Amino acid sequence: MKRIIKILDDMGIYHKIEDNSALVEFWTDTAGQDIPTEIDFDGTPEDFVKQFSEAAENYDVDEEVEVFANMRGQRGVPNTIRELLDDCEEAKQTLTEIAEALQKAIK
Repeated sequence: MKRIIKILDDMGIYHKIEDNSALVEFWTDTAGQDIPTEIDFDGTPEDFVKQFSEAAENYDVDEEVEVFANMRGQRGVPNTIRELLDDCEEAKQTLTEIAEALQKAIK
């Protein structure tokens, strides 16, 4: 797990990793959205990376925009659909970059 923690630290990603669960969290630059990713894993680095990668792959930009579209301009949600879409696309890209870096770490 030391390699995983180092990668997350080097990327400036907040993390709290316990025995079989973890919270990996970052904030987007576009609109400052908080992106917490909670995962359960079997305690091994390989399963941590597998579970995180699956969470990153399953992050659906359209679904996220839909969730927040009706709250535009409230509680920190961007005012425009374009900014909300850009923010969610940034979140997906960052999740993918983290997953790729983690995958390289365990190879």
